[in-house]
Amino acid sequence: MLVLRGRILELSPACPPGRVRRTATARGTRLVATLLHCPRGSARLHVQATIAPGCQLMRGTARVRGTRRAFRAARSTCGDGRLDAGGGERCDGAQLGGATCATLGFGADGTLGCGTDCTFDVRACGRCGNGRIDPGEVCDGYAVTAVCENGGRAVCRPDCRGLDLANSCRDVTGPCGDGMREGGEQCDGSDTPGCQALGFDAGLAACRMDCTVDPSGCTRCGNGQKEPGEPCDGADLGGASCPEGGTLRCADDCSQLDRSGCFFCGNGRREGDEECDGGDLGGAGCDAPAERGGELRCTMDCRLDRLGCWRCGNGNREPGEQCDDGNRSSGDGCSADCTSECGDGVVEGPEECDDGNVVLNDGCSFCSLDTLFGGGGAEETDCNLAWGVAGVPAAPAVGCTDGDASCDQGSSAGDCAFHVTLCLNVAARLATRCVPSGIARVALAAESLAGPAALEPSAQAAVLDTLTAALEWAPGTTVVREGTTLTATPPMTRYADVCRPLAVVVPARATRTVALLVTDPQERVDADAIAFSCAPAP
Repeated sequence: MLVLRGRILELSPACPPGRVRRTATARGTRLVATLLHCPRGSARLHVQATIAPGCQLMRGTARVRGTRRAFRAARSTCGDGRLDAGGGERCDGAQLGGATCATLGFGADGTLGCGTDCTFDVRACGRCGNGRIDPGEVCDGYAVTAVCENGGRAVCRPDCRGLDLANSCRDVTGPCGDGMREGGEQCDGSDTPGCQALGFDAGLAACRMDCTVDPSGCTRCGNGQKEPGEPCDGADLGGASCPEGGTLRCADDCSQLDRSGCFFCGNGRREGDEECDGGDLGGAGCDAPAERGGELRCTMDCRLDRLGCWRCGNGNREPGEQCDDGNRSSGDGCSADCTSECGDGVVEGPEECDDGNVVLNDGCSFCSLDTLFGGGGAEETDCNLAWGVAGVPAAPAVGCTDGDASCDQGSSAGDCAFHVTLCLNVAARLATRCVPSGIARVALAAESLAGPAALEPSAQAAVLDTLTAALEWAPGTTVVREGTTLTATPPMTRYADVCRPLAVVVPARATRTVALLVTDPQERVDADAIAFSCAPAP
């Protein structure tokens, strides 16, 4: 039994009491306690729990020696069958706390009971003087088997072992108030018939001044009215109810409230509005849309916990998934059903390249370029921007023949479509001593803007669009375009190896140069350029 008295918590009888910290929260009163020498040894029991508003229900966890268990405790009340001596109960149902008729000073014979008010019911205990002939007694008070011929009353001796001949069979004309029920008197003082003799079930009758019986203290179970000494009667439950729903009933003998129909989260049965209860999941499983199995659990407040279910789109790669990027969208490298899009020949999402396979060391391995080219800038800034070209090694000058599928990624005749990957803030994939520090600005250089190898305006816009997407991939960074210059605010500093694809289309017998100036927050510039040439088809 878990007992809370003020700031003292006790798990009786297993653990000595300990102090508890109490904190008021919106969901109730939170308790934290550590009980030493529990259970009656060297272990420590750590308890964390919350008492719901109304103080009728406590839920929490108990941890000892690495083992954690959830528990639920309802507030003890008279009639719940649990003896709460600290709460003033002397007994509760069949729980008598070891008491018997003998320990209470009655005879050894008889059966001790418990009243509906959780006090001892000694009516079935044998005791001389209770006005009832119990086992071993010849008589008791006026309860005798002898009959007086004069109409008087036979009286029992004080030891209940025989008749008091001196006081028996007296005349019946004694006055009301002499303590003996005579003549037409219904009662006289303590000589008053019990409630059961009057047709009631329990209670205590009284005697009025005129020697008539006052039965107001008697109760009759079944009249539908809760009377003194009864916790309930029929539908009259005295305002009691099930804290978590269900049906509260009254026992047939009005002796206690029947809580068997109440819903309790934690009893292992799914009831009322509970989604689950312990191992009773109501037939539910990890079968919701996009779920592929896993373990469905039940929380302490009887709600389904789907965190253990394998679900496409949760950002965790789980059994049956090739990838999981935290969404259910295709075209970003990981499809809507969590299969990898690498190897489909289309550069998507974080892919640097996609050569239609997942073969190693063929220039594009698992959609990552095998090598990157620094672009020809100064060594200390060369990691600001790095390049990759699908099908051919990246170099200051790259050539391809129209229709050569190894490097011409397009399908139209008369030009070469180079698949280029631009990577900003490259961390460790270049043979250089450069340490990436971030990107503040990117601009097209003169070779791309004027001259025989200059890019067309649409190609210039495509380069700037690709770099804008790379810079704005960093959360919180915005890009402002002024002419052919991009300014990142704030500079992209927290992320490395941010790559985006770019298609560079070059007419046959022509050359196009992509030249870029990439500036870090320290105003150091990485000046890179690659000239792309296309030879006509043979």
